[in-house]
Amino acid sequence: MNTILFDLDGTLLSMDLEEFTQRYFGLIDNCFKDTKYDSKQLVKAIYAGTSAMMKNDGSLTNADIFWSTFEQVSGIPKEEIESDFESFYQHDFQKIEDTVNVNPAIVEAIDILKRKGYRMICSTNPLFPSIASHSRLRWSGVDSDAFDYVTTFEDFHYCKPNPQYFEEVIEKYNVDRDNCIMVGNDAQEDGAIQALNVPLYLINDHLINRNDAPITANWCDDSKAFLELVKTFENVK
Repeated sequence: MNTILFDLDGTLLSMDLEEFTQRYFGLIDNCFKDTKYDSKQLVKAIYAGTSAMMKNDGSLTNADIFWSTFEQVSGIPKEEIESDFESFYQHDFQKIEDTVNVNPAIVEAIDILKRKGYRMICSTNPLFPSIASHSRLRWSGVDSDAFDYVTTFEDFHYCKPNPQYFEEVIEKYNVDRDNCIMVGNDAQEDGAIQALNVPLYLINDHLINRNDAPITANWCDDSKAFLELVKTFENVK
């Protein structure tokens, strides 16, 4: 093994997904409520764009699918509002940092893996623009330089739990699927990689397992156990 794919939200970044989502949309509503735009309609359009990305068939990037759907629902051209969204992510979005926590066990595990020479890729669901994904990685407190890549909606054509998302990661970044593992917290979204016969470590500090489905991960334990496992890994030659 020489490569490890890491989920971000709930894995590298300690967070309550429901709280994060409510705060995110609340900030959007607040940011745009005194503008010429209908903030409620914007939120509706963002939900629709996100849903469309989740169903992306690979014909367009997630970003293109998002904006096409957003324009249809809101009636607002991308060119008119894109800079406002960029400003939102640069400023208001950063306020969400106070809803997340640094997990010392994860920070130490990443430091150990970096020293041992492992290649790491932040395989977060590519539903956000680059600035939002890199911000969340920074909030996690891990050494962001340890990661070769972060998957974002500008660069990808599928989303979890579609196994084709992982196919795209593997192909795009020249990952040897026989020598890598996936570390995540979502039994269904991160577990989709098992369709490619890639081993899965589920960190259950913030486990998401819809409908209490049977856990099929190779490992399922907390972040402290993951840290102890990482300590046993050999250096990459």
